[in-house]
Amino acid sequence: YRSGRKFRFSLAALAYVLEPVPETIIKIDRGPMLDMERRRVLKDDPNADVSQITHVDISIAELRTLFPRGGAGDAEFQTVVDEVQYVAWEDDPLCQMRVRFALGSSESIELYLYASKHVLKGYSPCVGNSIRGVLWLQGHPLEEVHIPESWTDSVAKDSELRNQECELASMAAEDRFAGQHIGIVAFAMALAGAGFDLTRYGNADGSQQLPFGFIEVGERVVDQWVRAHIEEVEPAMPFTPDQIARCRQWSKDRGHEAVFLNITCKEAGEGYEFAATGMESLEAIIGKVNLSIWLRKPRPT
Repeated sequence: YRSGRKFRFSLAALAYVLEPVPETIIKIDRGPMLDMERRRVLKDDPNADVSQITHVDISIAELRTLFPRGGAGDAEFQTVVDEVQYVAWEDDPLCQMRVRFALGSSESIELYLYASKHVLKGYSPCVGNSIRGVLWLQGHPLEEVHIPESWTDSVAKDSELRNQECELASMAAEDRFAGQHIGIVAFAMALAGAGFDLTRYGNADGSQQLPFGFIEVGERVVDQWVRAHIEEVEPAMPFTPDQIARCRQWSKDRGHEAVFLNITCKEAGEGYEFAATGMESLEAIIGKVNLSIWLRKPRPT
């Protein structure tokens, strides 16, 4: 092998642990999944009372996924049995199941999953069964392939996989900016959902008037001058024309562009909804930014 070469592989897996999935409907009543559902509803209807959404039912019956467990090809898995037969192996039959694992909205890998009588412990897999467990994934190269891009580079920006990646990045931003003003958290999540990473400026003691952070758009660096307040709880402090001129010059001196945003946090049940002025200047650079987010109020510490 040499770095940069690409191969098509034949894959197979041996199960260490395998069992049927006993319950394929999960009720989610807290955490990111519930917040994602509330955001989806708000996107369709900005006036919806999302505090009435108390849980989300998630079906995992068709889940076909691998979760790597370190090196050596070990992974936890859940999938659906598409075909099953038994093959001779030493003195015991070996269960051979054709299964598939999803890589995205339309991409997947298909392979044979093998399980011994000892691993099955009396269970007889049938076509259509949802199964889970731990496997050892192995393979060998069939041929070298000559394509210019990697698989991830070929995924369309508006594909379901890309949307999932942005949603995960948005949730990661919520964790990364925890402890900041809730309006800043929402803004960072909205940027991540649009495919941009907000990098903070170091200003630990707040002694300097600096942008909160910046994003990179190709070779351009765009400073984000952001202020946020909770409506009827905190005073709004919009940027004055003098402040805008001074801050814009600060960014210009460093070869950066600048946008100025004022984020309003509005109470909505047990959380907040958000609106922003100045967003049009940012969207003129990077495209649509969806601030239709609902976030639970921070719990007192």
